[in-house]
Amino acid sequence: MDTSTRSLRTAPLLLLLVGCAALTTPQGERYAPGAGQVRWATAARDFVAGSPASTRAFVADDLLGAPDYRREPDTGYAALGHGGSVVLDFGDHPLIDGPGMDLVVIEIGPVSSVEPVTVEVSSDGARWQMVGSTAGQRSTLDLASTAKAGDRFRFVRVRDAEAGLSKDTAWPGADLDAVGALHWSDAR
Repeated sequence: MDTSTRSLRTAPLLLLLVGCAALTTPQGERYAPGAGQVRWATAARDFVAGSPASTRAFVADDLLGAPDYRREPDTGYAALGHGGSVVLDFGDHPLIDGPGMDLVVIEIGPVSSVEPVTVEVSSDGARWQMVGSTAGQRSTLDLASTAKAGDRFRFVRVRDAEAGLSKDTAWPGADLDAVGALHWSDAR
């Protein structure tokens, strides 16, 4: 076997090793490089319907896991209602601050009536830190201004920002399809 053939056979192994080193820190934290690596919320807690509340999709568990909104039948999302909120739990994969954006919020609806939300994070579900707000649709947020080195946030609270764009419809407030961590920790 000549050296060019050996180089071609070892190149994929070297790329794999370099890729793994880039994904995991010595503390066990992972930095997700793409959409296939998003960790989606695994549990919904403390759903508080806004006023007015939705007359349609109000099951908070419908916004867990990867985006799965279906227009027909009208499923796979949760309408928060005007001013409503929900706390999402990321369990064993808490959010961390990584390079670039750290959190994705997917809100659905026609472009003319997308609803903004405010987003907070917490490590214990009791003390909350504001991350920012979104403009609706698919939005990303960065934890850099909120997180300190080593912070891990198990909980994310999403609240309808009361823009009122859909207040007089069957789906008032933000309609959430999914919330995911772009950077998370496997450390326990």
